[in-house]
Amino acid sequence: MKPTIDKRLVERHFSRNASQYDDVAPVQRAMGEVLLDNIKTKTPDFAPNSIIELGCGTGNLTVNLSISYVNAEIMAVDISPAMVETAKKRIGVDDRIKFMVADAEEAVVDVLAGSKFDLIITNAAIQWFSQPEVTVRKYLNLLSDNGILAFSTFGPGTFMELRYALEATENALNREHTPHLLRFASADEWKESLPPNSDYDVEIIEKSSELEYSTVTQFLLSIKMSGASTPYAQKSFTMGKQFYQKLQEEYNTRWCLDGSDGVTATYHMIYVVLRRK
Repeated sequence: MKPTIDKRLVERHFSRNASQYDDVAPVQRAMGEVLLDNIKTKTPDFAPNSIIELGCGTGNLTVNLSISYVNAEIMAVDISPAMVETAKKRIGVDDRIKFMVADAEEAVVDVLAGSKFDLIITNAAIQWFSQPEVTVRKYLNLLSDNGILAFSTFGPGTFMELRYALEATENALNREHTPHLLRFASADEWKESLPPNSDYDVEIIEKSSELEYSTVTQFLLSIKMSGASTPYAQKSFTMGKQFYQKLQEEYNTRWCLDGSDGVTATYHMIYVVLRRK
C-alpha cells in the first residue's frame, strides 16, 4: 500500500525553502526546459491561447512559457504561497499571467471545474500528487480540442545509489525499513495508466543523467532543500548519528569519485506529452 502524502508537509517544506530552491534544483529547472522543447518539437505549429501550469514553483517554466507563447494567458498554480510570491517577483508585471495558491488535485474538482485550456503542463511536480494517475485523467477533461497535456517527473532509477545505501544501512543496523524517499512510477506504469492511443497522440521519453556532489552531506542537503525528503503522513524517521555515519560509509564505498570526497547521484527523468486527437 502506498503511503499517504501529507500535503501540509509538502506545502511547509517548499515554503520554507522557496528562497533557496533555485540554487539546489538545477535538475528540475533543466527538466522544464526539456519538456517545453519536447512540445515545440512534437507540435511546432501549436499556438495555445490558454495555459495552466501546475506546480509553478519559483516561475522558471512560467517565464519560458510566456516567451514561447506570447498570445497565451497563463494560470500558474502552486500549493506553496512562498513559491508563488517568489515566482511573482521573478516575473514582475505581466497581465497575461495570473497566479493561484492551491492544491492542484483539489482545484481540478472545484475552482477549475468546467474550465478549458489549450495547454496543461506540470514540471517535476506530479510526484507530489496523492493520486497522480487519477488526477491526470481529470485534467484531460479540461483540455480543449487538439489541446496538449504535458508533464515531466522522476522515474524509479532516481537516487538509486541513495536507495541502495539506505537499505544497506538499515540491514546493517537491523533497522525496520522506512520510506525515506518518494516512490516514482516507471514509464511503463505511466503508459498503462494513460488513455488509449485512439483518443490521444502520446509520446513518452526517458532520460538519465548523473550529477556530482562534493560530499554525501552536500547531496543529502540538496535533495532535502529541493523537496525530496519524505512527505508521508506516517511518523517520520529521524536519522541518528550512527545511522548517518553508516549511510555515508555505504554510499562512499560504491559511489565515491576517485581522488576526492565527491559522489555521484542518478536522476531518471520521464517526459510525457499527450495531444487530444
